[in-house]
Amino acid sequence: MADLPVSDKSIVFQDDDYRRLFHLEDHHWFFQARRDILAHLLRHFAFTGGATLDLGCGTGTTTLQLADHSQEVVALDLSLTALRLAQQRAITNLTCADGTRLPFPDQAFDLVTALDVIEHIADDVGALREVHRTLRPGGLCVVFVPAYQFLWSNMDTYSHHARRYTRRLLVEQFRQAGLQVRLASYINSTLLPAVVAVRLLRRLSPPPEDHLPEMEIPPAWLNSLLRKLMAAESHAATRLPLPFGGSVIAVGQRP
Repeated sequence: MADLPVSDKSIVFQDDDYRRLFHLEDHHWFFQARRDILAHLLRHFAFTGGATLDLGCGTGTTTLQLADHSQEVVALDLSLTALRLAQQRAITNLTCADGTRLPFPDQAFDLVTALDVIEHIADDVGALREVHRTLRPGGLCVVFVPAYQFLWSNMDTYSHHARRYTRRLLVEQFRQAGLQVRLASYINSTLLPAVVAVRLLRRLSPPPEDHLPEMEIPPAWLNSLLRKLMAAESHAATRLPLPFGGSVIAVGQRP
């Protein structure tokens, strides 16, 4: 990993928060379910291996998962702290760079994943164009983003999100980037009513700004249940797009 300088704008979390994320990515139901969904999508679209880019790899749990499906995986993030934590997972093929200026040649990858990444990028269409540029013809990208601007919360502000998405918006951005949309669906639909209720209650009675329940792991029984509820929806989404949900997933392909 090159010891590249990182500007303040590139930092999504502070160092201590990345260390917290290192633990959360292993054990929190949301990250576990997101990996379950990714595994289902790779099977559904018959991804058979090849060069893979984990764009916005964080502390590397998805990178490890992708290594089981790919001949080579490159992990890329803007945060050196995140990349150094990824090194603790024995991940070695690490790159520190901006998602809108990927330091790779054209048609370098068969698969690019960007899981809860492009909402952090001001020029998200520009990042998707870079994904298109670095994909080989027929190559796939998997994108996962938070849904609905009305669900904006302290967690979005804390995470330096630029926006939340609708399915229609993400599909349009794929098309602007030249990517053929193979699948686009909401996900985390079962839990959406509870999420909406909690967000509304917090607006009526705001918690302290530094209190972020999303960064806490629920009791084991609840953590397991929430993971199963969210992950199970991926099977339905690949048959028929779900009409609403707390997140949006999309699979694109370079023609």
